Amino acid sequence: SAGLPQCWIRINDTEDPSNNYYPYVRGSNAYSGSNCLMFLRLYNSTALNQMAVLPEMDANVNTMQLSFYARLGSGTDQPLSVGVMTNPNDVSTFVKIEDVTITSDEYAQYNVNYDSYEGTGRFIVLKCERANVYNQIYVDNIVVTSSNVCLAPTNPQIGGITITSATLTWTAG
Repeated sequence: SAGLPQCWIRINDTEDPSNNYYPYVRGSNAYSGSNCLMFLRLYNSTALNQMAVLPEMDANVNTMQLSFYARLGSGTDQPLSVGVMTNPNDVSTFVKIEDVTITSDEYAQYNVNYDSYEGTGRFIVLKCERANVYNQIYVDNIVVTSSNVCLAPTNPQIGGITITSATLTWTAG
């Protein structure tokens, strides 16, 4: 296991020193490459927040969108809060933009647009809140882009395949 990427900030307010290193970079279970970000929710954990705070953005985040892949490592459906902070040293400055619910042990792509955010925060955050279940969440391929760029389509499906044609469907981004 390794620490977070350079300039990222880990927030874990557990009172249990054996679990205060989550989230962390795990050297397996990646969507692509060899590493991914891992959150771990322990049953009856004292941790209220596990946050991965991305480096400060050069502009207000309301002009940006976040894209990432995530999956469950174990456990049941788990929300992962995506938000923003004005001060990564003060968890009370976290503002939730959207909860994405991770429902499968297969990686899926998630896209969150920050265009509705009206604050001044410049720190994009992934947050796993305390739950009364044991869960692992793996997150990979985290990308921040300008929201002026169209979101990529997801869930491509091919059907009706014949010798001369096929039907391609997708979910608009």
